[in-house]
Amino acid sequence: MKILLILPSLESTGPINVAFELVKNLASKRDVEIYILAFRTGERYSDFNQYAVDIKVISRLGLIATVFKGLFNRLGSYDLIHSHCLLPDILNSMLRGRNNVSTIHNFMDKDYLPQYGNLLGGLLFRVHLFSLRRIKSRVSCSVSVGEYLSHRFNLDSRSICNGVQESSNDVKVDVGNKIKFISVGVFNERKNTRVILEAFSKLPKDRFELTLLGDGPLLKELMIKYEKHSNILFVGKSNLVRKYLFNSDVFLSSSNAEGLPMALLEALSEGLTYVVSDIEPHLEVHSLDPSAGQIVSCTADSFYHALEKLTPDIITARKASALKLFELNFSSKKMTDEYFYYYSEILKW
Repeated sequence: MKILLILPSLESTGPINVAFELVKNLASKRDVEIYILAFRTGERYSDFNQYAVDIKVISRLGLIATVFKGLFNRLGSYDLIHSHCLLPDILNSMLRGRNNVSTIHNFMDKDYLPQYGNLLGGLLFRVHLFSLRRIKSRVSCSVSVGEYLSHRFNLDSRSICNGVQESSNDVKVDVGNKIKFISVGVFNERKNTRVILEAFSKLPKDRFELTLLGDGPLLKELMIKYEKHSNILFVGKSNLVRKYLFNSDVFLSSSNAEGLPMALLEALSEGLTYVVSDIEPHLEVHSLDPSAGQIVSCTADSFYHALEKLTPDIITARKASALKLFELNFSSKKMTDEYFYYYSEILKW
């Protein structure tokens, strides 16, 4: 089975990390060859290069020229073409009549409109939706994304939940005297980290500690606002996310929209419990085992009241449940097996 993955970049982002786990696990299967076409390189190039037969990186500007030079004709040599995200989906949608599949990683309108504004965001959303309708097979990264696409846009898809690598650490569930919280993600309006910070700033400094990983347009503003809070640490973008998660107890997210949050899944893999906002993907994870964490409404007061009631005993019990929740539902091996089965179905059609 020769598979071409079309990716927007090889940078360390949620969709790319999902694709890497897929490539890594598929490469171990018999008679599977993985090829990659990306529009920008990135820090994960060497990771992909360990498992892919070939990687081609072409610029967005060079895409049109590449197409006219016969790229479409050469794509016929693959058994299946799998795209992730907007530009790859646009290219994939032009390959009608082939065994093509797309993974949908977000609630498109909820993502594009806040990020790019009504004009540009609306255009991108409509172009993406049009492209997805032209792709033969579609995968939604969570049940909630799949249901949203079906009910709002009458767009059918197969739901295959994102998966992440198991922890390489000896996961611990015990908690020290100071409870360690962590938040991971871009500092923007969609991620809505302001809510967490407002809530956390009211908690006693001697009992609670918060580490925040990531960068983004709101980072500087928030660092200045909370610079006097000694128990709040802004790390910035880091390649050591798993290490920071392993050394924490509770994962926090006040996001307004997600596809299926990779940071939450990685937190579960490291044995962290969670307090997260009541958006559909968070509710989807939580419904599998409500004893693993807590869902709250997306307000500073709701987060504050939830956090202040946490004790080491409560957290220890939840952490044990969280690790079991991950092992049963969100390993990258489980995700890959489901994709491979779906690929096999597509090739039989």
